[in-house]
Amino acid sequence: MNRKAGSSIRGHGVECFTLAWTAGLLAAFLDRIVPALLLFAAGLLAVWIADRRRCTMQCAAAVIGFSLGMLLWTGYDVRIRQPVCAMAGRTVECTGYVSDVTEIRGGRNVCTLRTKIAGHTQSVDWYADAEQPQIRIGDTVVLKAALSAIEPDYRYHTAEYQAGKGKYLRIYDAELISHQPDSGFSLRRTLRDYRAYIKNLIYEKTAPQDAALLCAMIFGDKSGLDSETSDLLRHSGIGHIAVVSGLHLVMFCAVLGRLLRRTSARLRFLLLALCMAVFILLVDASVSVFRAALMLLIANAAGLFGRERDTLRSLSLAVLICTAAAPYVIGSASFWLTVSAVLGIGVIAPRLTADLRAPRIVKDFLSFCCVSGAVFPASLLLCGEGSVLAPLCNLLILPAGTLALCIGFLLLLTGGLTAFLLPAAGMLVRFVRAAAGLLTRLPGTYLKATELPVLISVLLGAAILLVLLAAGIRPKHFAAAVLYVCTALVCIASVSSAVTARQMRIAVLGGSRQAAAVISCGRSVMVVDLTDQPRNAQYAAAFLERQGLTHPAMLVLHQGKAAAGYQDAFAGFDVQSVLIREADAWRENCTLCGVQPEFCGTDGMKITFKDMTVTLLGETVRIQWNGMTVDILPADSGEAPKANAVIRYGEPLCSFALAGSKRPSAGNNMMLRLTADGRGDVVPA
Repeated sequence: MNRKAGSSIRGHGVECFTLAWTAGLLAAFLDRIVPALLLFAAGLLAVWIADRRRCTMQCAAAVIGFSLGMLLWTGYDVRIRQPVCAMAGRTVECTGYVSDVTEIRGGRNVCTLRTKIAGHTQSVDWYADAEQPQIRIGDTVVLKAALSAIEPDYRYHTAEYQAGKGKYLRIYDAELISHQPDSGFSLRRTLRDYRAYIKNLIYEKTAPQDAALLCAMIFGDKSGLDSETSDLLRHSGIGHIAVVSGLHLVMFCAVLGRLLRRTSARLRFLLLALCMAVFILLVDASVSVFRAALMLLIANAAGLFGRERDTLRSLSLAVLICTAAAPYVIGSASFWLTVSAVLGIGVIAPRLTADLRAPRIVKDFLSFCCVSGAVFPASLLLCGEGSVLAPLCNLLILPAGTLALCIGFLLLLTGGLTAFLLPAAGMLVRFVRAAAGLLTRLPGTYLKATELPVLISVLLGAAILLVLLAAGIRPKHFAAAVLYVCTALVCIASVSSAVTARQMRIAVLGGSRQAAAVISCGRSVMVVDLTDQPRNAQYAAAFLERQGLTHPAMLVLHQGKAAAGYQDAFAGFDVQSVLIREADAWRENCTLCGVQPEFCGTDGMKITFKDMTVTLLGETVRIQWNGMTVDILPADSGEAPKANAVIRYGEPLCSFALAGSKRPSAGNNMMLRLTADGRGDVVPA
């Protein structure tokens, strides 16, 4: 076998071990042994096809890696995660070192404490009251704190996101016993003060939303971005520019490498490592930044040991080190997205474009396609959506974003002396927003995938393509395979969509005491909320966004108290009509979601909606469709209606009772699915 750059006599042993290690971690993390074994077998097949002569050694490495990966997560879960989570609900006295301070709305600060919980050092966010004395990075505090679990919330993936950072508890209620300010020098605090100075400069010289996007691009601070800009970036597939990622670190190190090109290799490596550490402290470092830092250090260290660079080997080692040091990152969506992106740009793109005779712009576009294609399965599986036009958007928009980022880095390196360039940076980020808005208006810009058959097909398709790539298939044959897989996915998605269109779906969303119902049949949607909880609007909006249902035909509310919540949460939806049952305190000529509401009274009203009939009877909602009846009523209602399905919302959990079912299903934010032949089931919304 010809030895390629960075290869060794062990062949693909490191890659095989890392793949199996990751599969073992996933198996233990998800408690899904069979899918993980299938992933493990597919990886072994790919490695065996790529290098058959060393199959025995690679299989041995894979078996060891899979076993160690499972043992690592199991040990972490039993020894650390479970004891820490068991402390939820307890009041303890804890001493913590303040590692970070973030200001949020209302004048409150979120202080990240490094403290011991259940005998283990953990990071915990303390939501300090506004009247607390000013607490800075480096201070030490002693709290009598009530520990709270980070509860999963349907509207946001807060619990999953924080678990991916190793955080399982929060402090909302605490008594400050003592506060010891740090009077010495703190590098982290100094860098944060410098960061605040640069941010103030940016906001002084550019418009507010331009400044917010520029700060997000430079520091990863998205607190100033409005929801419209965030949605534009995400839907166009360029959301990565507003997150400090490997791209930022690579650009930063490229400038440093140019400046240090005349120094010795060892001195350059040490200075590069030191500057990367400072950069990570300065920005809101994510998993992708640490992964990129590891890869860059490994790649630069290769030359010190007389080895050539190998992106796949560097990526494998970075994944191995990241997951070994912090097993919880295996559940982080950002971790998988960044690994997929590096796989696309560093492994797949060079493999497919190496022998291509084409202009540079064509190769760049194909490289963008490879990155987007590599990220697309992870985006669909983990985020429920993916941008179809991401390669085109990146090709058209990324140069302007990169130039704005260069101006931002220049501002950082010169201590603000180049602030005269900020108006130009503002124009560039304004172009980014405008171009993203224009492209996202095109039909089919991004794809929503919430149905299980589609998600399974995406996973299988990605596995097949990776096996073919490992087999050394020719680029033109690989392109044909991609076309076949995409065609199959389109067919499966079309069939799934047709099946969904023949179903009636009723999602009951919100907290345990109050709930809103989203009734849909195909693309026709009605939202019925007979409560007084404005927060329900956020649950309904999150559900509609995930399902790709941005045109709810009708919104039915009990009274104007809840209207303010829907006015805000449904700002991006095209609501066609609004009914309000009580007109008390409603101002004349006041619109809701851009529509003049109608008032229908509280005694009972029958609404014919497509092929459904919805009847409002006090606090009960009766839905009749295709000869079937579904009643939605409060949990404390004494009625016992004879219906095909009865949904009761209230304490302790919402319940779904289907005719013929022996036991009801219970849980908040669940969805009832009914088919035309009378069959039904209950699934998470």
